[in-house]
Order: sequence, then structure tokens, then C-alpha cells
Amino acid sequence: MKYERPTITIVKEASEGIYLASGSASDDTADNSIKCQSRYLKGVWHKPNHSLAITSRAKNIDVKGCEGCSADDGDGCKILKNGELNAYGVFMPTWEQEGQRPDDLTW
Repeated sequence: MKYERPTITIVKEASEGIYLASGSASDDTADNSIKCQSRYLKGVWHKPNHSLAITSRAKNIDVKGCEGCSADDGDGCKILKNGELNAYGVFMPTWEQEGQRPDDLTW
């Protein structure tokens, strides 16, 4: 027997919010490649620019960019660079993990 870590998928449209599944998928449906999980950024890296928020409020996408994503290395996206990634990471920015939108204003 082989233990496989359960997959956690966040489904914002479902009332439960989180769906857990354990076991392995069949070979024809398994896609083990890591992808950007952001429904707003869609694989395009955005560099944070905190200087925009010093004088006034600005949009999350402009101020925070991809900050907090497991693939963000501060100088680009490890997914796009084919860099070493944490397979159990969350591949979306922190502001999106917190339920915010890219055009929400932030300091």
C-alpha cells in the first residue's frame, strides 16, 4: 500500500468552500504539472510596487502583484522560469487567497 497525500481544492462557488479527495487519479486524467492558480493573473507575473501606495490607495494588482504566491521569487515566476517549486504550495497571491479582487484598493 502506498500513502498519497489528499488533494485540497478550493471551490468558491460551492457552499462548503473546500473539497477534499484522497487516492490517485487514473493516468489519463492526472495532470501533475504545477500551474498558476490565480483566476485573475492567469500565469502572468506582476511585480509588487509598494511605492504606489505611499501617497494614496492603489489597486492590489499594482501594489502587491504576485506577492505571497509560492512561485514568486521576487524577480519573476518560478513556474514560468521552470524553477524549483513546492508541490504543495498555493500558487496565487496573498490578496487573492484572502478573497480580495485585483481592483480592490489597498494601502
